[in-house]
Amino acid sequence: MATAKKPTAKQAAAKKTAAKKPAAKKTAAKKAAAKKTAAKKPAAKKTAAKKAAPKKAATKKPAVKKPAAKKAAKRAVPRVEVQIPVERQKAAQAAGNFELDDLPGELSSPDAAIRIGKNTASDRPLRVVRTLAGITKLRPGQVIANYGKSEAKWATDFSRRRSGKASFLQLLSYSRQIIGIDGEGKVRICLMGHAGQGQSIPLWVRRDDVTLTIQPNDIILRFDDLEIEE
Repeated sequence: MATAKKPTAKQAAAKKTAAKKPAAKKTAAKKAAAKKTAAKKPAAKKTAAKKAAPKKAATKKPAVKKPAAKKAAKRAVPRVEVQIPVERQKAAQAAGNFELDDLPGELSSPDAAIRIGKNTASDRPLRVVRTLAGITKLRPGQVIANYGKSEAKWATDFSRRRSGKASFLQLLSYSRQIIGIDGEGKVRICLMGHAGQGQSIPLWVRRDDVTLTIQPNDIILRFDDLEIEE
């Protein structure tokens, strides 16, 4: 019978080394994986730092405080209303009626208007306001002007001579009285040269005591948001 040959010492050593090789590969793979995870950790820190940076910038924004300061400044300005006293006079002669549409240019489209009657009960509202007291209560930037039949005719004739191109100040200069309130809540009267004699340059003068004098058939006009300067 043939007997199996025993492996030599060299062959046994080779088998042992061959068996150990896979283990070496596993350890190498573990080391490579450890290196990859170690390399990825700093990247995570960087992304965390990037995310933290916008949070700091958001806390430093001062833009939220600016609008609040502006609103507080607006609230600090008091609302001023001045009641202009009125004196009713009897008409020296029958001046005749005229309508709001008969006034030329921008005079025919005031922000408020009322026609004066013989007494308070006979006053007739024309636009926005219902009473004379309502139109003579003025706030900063508001102006009232008084037109009778004669003043309306003069303004209309001047507008026709200018082919309808007369300025608002030129037409306003024909009114009997011009009273306004400046930004400080002070009463001013307007003095202007007659429109027919050249340019109308408004001169606003402060007056402590101002009275609006009215007659039957007069129309009181109010204009808002006008500049009232020295």
